[in-house]
Amino acid sequence: MAGEPRQITGVHASVRWQYFVAAELRGYVVTFDQAAKQWSVVATVAQADAFALTQTPLLFVAPFQQGEWRWPITRVSVTERRFFAELGPPQEFMRPPAPAPPPVQRRH
Repeated sequence: MAGEPRQITGVHASVRWQYFVAAELRGYVVTFDQAAKQWSVVATVAQADAFALTQTPLLFVAPFQQGEWRWPITRVSVTERRFFAELGPPQEFMRPPAPAPPPVQRRH
């Protein structure tokens, strides 16, 4: 229905700061509130680097079979093992196809 929040759920995600993994997350729910035009995520923290989570820019990264979704994090909160963040617009990153294996050389 129009105006209802849309949700994406998943099992594994991460928070990245540059090339570092700032947090490993489990059981996430990404929600888009159409009325507020706001993305957000809640998840369980599997492990986290408290220092890295205070740095910017941070990205919430949710993998899928052919790539990953990336959202810039605009505000983050971690309490106990619970992660909450407000997100910017999503960006899709597609993994390039795996190269074909080299041909098999047969000995005569």
